[in-house]
Amino acid sequence: MPAPAVVPILFDEAAIVYDLDRLPAGARIALETLRKQIRHDGGLPTTRLKKCAAEADDATQLPHCLKTYVPWEQNKWGLVLLVVAHPQRPFALRAFAYGTRHPTGVTASVYQIAHKRLNHPA
Repeated sequence: MPAPAVVPILFDEAAIVYDLDRLPAGARIALETLRKQIRHDGGLPTTRLKKCAAEADDATQLPHCLKTYVPWEQNKWGLVLLVVAHPQRPFALRAFAYGTRHPTGVTASVYQIAHKRLNHPA
């Protein structure tokens, strides 16, 4: 069986740094581990990507977005991505939101953060 296709990942560094400042140390470690893997592999395997709901039960609208779990096996945190142009490849994905997938309490989920950035940019 051939290896799955790999998609280059570009990070919106300002957004990700902002998100990391509001997360526990474990989230930072998990994302850094993923980033090392992405650098080593040249991207993220397509098998680790899922479509976001176009319109979810929590009223978030992420119609053209993809997500990956961080770390994949635990899926505690999520990274939300959009398709963008890439200078050497047909396309890449831009990671523009990182956070807890389904928090308890009043903390915004990564999907709520992504919805706000996508639909109500500052």
